[in-house]
Amino acid sequence: MQLLEAGADFAGGRYQIVRVLSAGGMGVVYEVVHRDTLRHRALKLMLPQLLLDDDMRARFTREGIVTAGIESEHLVEVFDVGIDAHTRAPFLVMELLRGEDLGARLQRRERTKPSDALEIVAQITRALDKTHAAGIVHRDLKPENLFVTHRDDGSLRMRILDFGIAKLVDLTGARAKDTRSVGTPLYMAPEQMTGQSSDIGPPADVYALAHIVFTLLVGMPYFQVEADSSDNVLGLMFKVSNGTVDPATKRSEAAGVELPQSFDAWFTRATCLQPSARFGSAGQLLKELRDVLKDAPEVLPTVASTRRKVAFSETVRLSDPPADASVSGKPVPVALTPVPPLQTRPTETGAVPSSRTLATPSAQQKKLTRAPIVLGATAVALVLGFGGYAALRDTGDKNGPSGVTTNVEAEPVVASSGISSDVPNITVGAAPESAKPSASGPISGTALSASASASVSAKPQTVKTAPRATTTPVGPTTAAPTVWGGPRR
Repeated sequence: MQLLEAGADFAGGRYQIVRVLSAGGMGVVYEVVHRDTLRHRALKLMLPQLLLDDDMRARFTREGIVTAGIESEHLVEVFDVGIDAHTRAPFLVMELLRGEDLGARLQRRERTKPSDALEIVAQITRALDKTHAAGIVHRDLKPENLFVTHRDDGSLRMRILDFGIAKLVDLTGARAKDTRSVGTPLYMAPEQMTGQSSDIGPPADVYALAHIVFTLLVGMPYFQVEADSSDNVLGLMFKVSNGTVDPATKRSEAAGVELPQSFDAWFTRATCLQPSARFGSAGQLLKELRDVLKDAPEVLPTVASTRRKVAFSETVRLSDPPADASVSGKPVPVALTPVPPLQTRPTETGAVPSSRTLATPSAQQKKLTRAPIVLGATAVALVLGFGGYAALRDTGDKNGPSGVTTNVEAEPVVASSGISSDVPNITVGAAPESAKPSASGPISGTALSASASASVSAKPQTVKTAPRATTTPVGPTTAAPTVWGGPRR
């Protein structure tokens, strides 16, 4: 939108624009001077893009009249309300405040002393009790809507701003229909997020005020962790609507500030999910808070970095509550991964005792289990074969190779890994069935064939290996050694 320039006239020339004070929300705020009285005022002009929204126009106008019948030094006085003939935009003329809001202090990471926090809450409470008695619920209490000014003697004077979204409650029991979710998520009561108009009342402001107290003392909102981890406003609202899970002292410790232990019970009651369980009024909230902070030091102690890390690691994320946590009084269901039933696997010698019952392995598991056993057995067979060959060669050099028969009988050996397998007897120099000699005489030449095969099963078995080869000389010979090349035909 195009801002009004300094020196421009407004509202038929009654006001002259001095400068822009702020822009945002529903409108732009200017500093103006009344041409007749020469008094400086604040002029709030509705944004052009909201002019066609009947609900927003009604809210803007409501801000000027909703507190007209309430006298309190902590409410902003409104002098004029109307619609500009040139721009057709609603406007409000209010007293010009000098100071800053509490949100500006928090942006500078400033914490409030307990005594100052009590004074701030006391002044806000006096104004809230009056508005609640008149059937008015603010619905958007937050540090940015609490303005800090000072009297002539330098004493503190708080002002509550922005009653534009205030809800008018009929104290006779009937309530206006309003299902819109309005407010700021960090301080918004859960019933405001659900859009249930019948549940919105003074306890919503009590809830917000308790969160403001926490923010003033600690220097950051209670739900700051959720705000940092949320991608959008809807995600934050979902987490906040589940209520507070961690004790207030645990969250403050993670932020580096030590609150009194009695603060937990006060904060839990003030921010309860059920509006009826909270303090009955803002005045009662203040009374209990005084008891909590009466023994607090002038400056709350800070927490060592090591304790802050522990507190932060134990802080429960509302998006991932523990199994024993309850939300809205209901236990949170926890999904468990089913465990397959255990079965007894039979073996050749009988079933495994019940105390050693094992789960039946799958085909893939069997394959993975047998692979190393087969490789191990094959390696053993090759080593034994080459060993027998070497022994036979050495013997042949001494006694002559002709007419030498070498038979190797395997002996059982248990593998060191505890896994055993069946390896058949290994015969070095054995010819095929058709070439084997009869019992009456040896074969001619020396057979140097080494063959082995392994049969492996999943059950515990015995690994057989061969001892050193023994030779039986048949007679002296000077013939050169020969290698068997196959069966004779």
